[in-house]
Amino acid sequence: MALKFEYNKEERTATVCGVDDKFCEEIVIPATVEYYRKDYKVTRIGKEAFYYYTSLASVTIPNSVKSIGESAFEGCTLLKEITIPNSVTEIGSHAFDNCTSLTSVTIGNSVTSIAAKAFAGCKLLTSVTIPDSVTSIGSFAFSGCTSLTSVTIPNSVTTIGNNPFGFCVNLKEFKGKFVADNGRCLIKDNTFIAYAAASGTTYPLPNSVTSIGEGAFANCSSLTSVTIPDSVTSIGSGAFYYCTSLKEVTIPDSVTEIGNAAFFGCKSLKAFYGKFASADNCCLILDGVLKYFAPAGLISYTIPNGVTSIGGSAFQNCTSLTSVTIGNSVISIGSHAFDNCTSLTSVTIGNSVTKIGWSTFKGCTSLKEVTIPDSVTLIDTGAFSDIPNIKVNICNDKGCVKIGGGAFEHSAEINYVGKEWVAPKPKTAMKDNADIEKAKAEAEAAKAELEAAKAELEALKKAKADKKIGFFKRLFGKK
Repeated sequence: MALKFEYNKEERTATVCGVDDKFCEEIVIPATVEYYRKDYKVTRIGKEAFYYYTSLASVTIPNSVKSIGESAFEGCTLLKEITIPNSVTEIGSHAFDNCTSLTSVTIGNSVTSIAAKAFAGCKLLTSVTIPDSVTSIGSFAFSGCTSLTSVTIPNSVTTIGNNPFGFCVNLKEFKGKFVADNGRCLIKDNTFIAYAAASGTTYPLPNSVTSIGEGAFANCSSLTSVTIPDSVTSIGSGAFYYCTSLKEVTIPDSVTEIGNAAFFGCKSLKAFYGKFASADNCCLILDGVLKYFAPAGLISYTIPNGVTSIGGSAFQNCTSLTSVTIGNSVISIGSHAFDNCTSLTSVTIGNSVTKIGWSTFKGCTSLKEVTIPDSVTLIDTGAFSDIPNIKVNICNDKGCVKIGGGAFEHSAEINYVGKEWVAPKPKTAMKDNADIEKAKAEAEAAKAELEAAKAELEALKKAKADKKIGFFKRLFGKK
């Protein structure tokens, strides 16, 4: 087994960039390495140096190393413990991501930065001590460390990213800097950063909070109720992502912004109340866009009048939904809007819809037939893919439907109604006539270029042969 290095001749330093045996079980990194009879100090472990070395169980890092690069040990699933020496100042993003056997981490007292997702997914890590030298903790740095029960944030930290402890479902308390509400949460500059997922099933946010950060309650699966105060103006992307026990939410009038996937995966939600809530309390509508749906208990739904767009992933994974009626006010249906609605048997699409987005109805395996009105001008990539028994009727009276690649991949039957079109073969990606003609023209041009190149090559060969013959004639005095 031999380690691989990259060398900086000016600084006389070396970066570890891997090893010739990806299945090695133990690695000892030297403090110096000889290169062309000169010693080079090993100061860095490079990006993806040991990425998914799944047999690696032991690593020794020398006191010369100053930084551990992005994804350096990501996916080293047998690595059980790691000691980061005092020489190290930076731990890169994803450095130990998905080291699922890691139970012990010692972080040296010179580390100043722990980057995004540095220890994400280290599910057996029961405790971690963040030294006083650390000034920055990146977004989701310890996310998915499901065995952590308590974390202390040192006073030295000045920068903290989006919920560094998201998906830590057994986390009971925070200690140290930014801690509020008796250790139940982290708040910085009036932004609610993180909630200790195991600290309770109901939670009223403090009145000091003006924004709920990205992923602040992510995967708090036991949370059944949350009270958002009138002080809050924004709710970040993924704020309540997969809060699977959350039953209802009231949005105060002070809120002006709700990020993407804020309530994605909240399968127990029965109602939205307050600002942006629809009259039937089943969804949130922002500027005409239906962004979120409360799926619990509903099997049939009609999109409310006035909705102009169905947002991306709005109904995704609503597995109890059997029928949906999309009214004439709707103009576009977003990507993944009904993705994996596996019980959906009936869809009515209104005659104002012009766009059906990427993977909109992908995996709706119970859907047998759908009619697309002639108002539709775009059926995007994968829109009706992975629906093995569906019949899609495309009413193309205007003759201008653009169909994305794989729009009907692994689907059964496409039926064109109206003007005569040459129906593409099922289960394949389709292109419009303009694309086909363009491809033909490009192919002919390429063929012509090839023939010209061949002719030129033959001419060169002949010239070379003639020159050689002339040389021998001269050499032997022949004319």
